[in-house]
Amino acid sequence: MLSTAAALIYVTQIGQLRTSLDAQMRGDERVFLTQIASDAEGLERALTATTRIDTLLDTFEARNREQLLQRAKPLFEELR
Repeated sequence: MLSTAAALIYVTQIGQLRTSLDAQMRGDERVFLTQIASDAEGLERALTATTRIDTLLDTFEARNREQLLQRAKPLFEELR
């Protein structure tokens, strides 16, 4: 009878442990997916800015500071 009670307690503890670990794993998964989405958003903004870098390079090579500032400012604002 004592061994039956011990086996029942053991099985109950294993079930609770599995439930707890499953909930923790789901929480970790949500955090991971949120981080991936955040990183993807930042990379998307950086990619958008770098695709327009040729206009900055042309202006930089021409040494036109005023036009360089005008073209670069929107890119910096977008990256924020």
